Amino acid sequence: MAGAAIVGAAMLPAAWPAFRLHRFLGGRLQVALFAGGYLAVWIAVSAVAMSLMPPAGPALLVAGLYQLGPLQAVSLRRCRSPLGLLVRRSGLRAGVEYAVACAGCCAGLMLALVALDAMMSLAWMAGLVTLVLAEKLLAHGVLVGRIAGVAILGLALVALL
Repeated sequence: MAGAAIVGAAMLPAAWPAFRLHRFLGGRLQVALFAGGYLAVWIAVSAVAMSLMPPAGPALLVAGLYQLGPLQAVSLRRCRSPLGLLVRRSGLRAGVEYAVACAGCCAGLMLALVALDAMMSLAWMAGLVTLVLAEKLLAHGVLVGRIAGVAILGLALVALL
């Protein structure tokens, strides 16, 4: 469980813009509730991810295809633009809904980390957080995610051969 909490905490920087926006819209208590909901979802997602032991090749193939697919794109749009959610929801519920969108955006990347047995590697987690931040915050973040998907498919090809 401690490992899942570490992964959850590692995803906090990716939500920083949403925290700042929520603070503007709702105040400190709402931000604390938002953070609690956000962390709870990420701890649960991480615990499930860490309990998986898929074969590397097929898991990387699925992760790469997911990263390039429509569900990831929809989740990324919701994750990049939280204003609509934060206007409709506040506190704990907003944190949970935002984390679900972000988890959907990062599912392929998380599966790749699981496949590479890298969930507890500080270097791999730093790389994941950097990639997630680039995907969410850069003007061409969608392209960054697509490049990551192609790279993961390359890793899958190597693992399958």
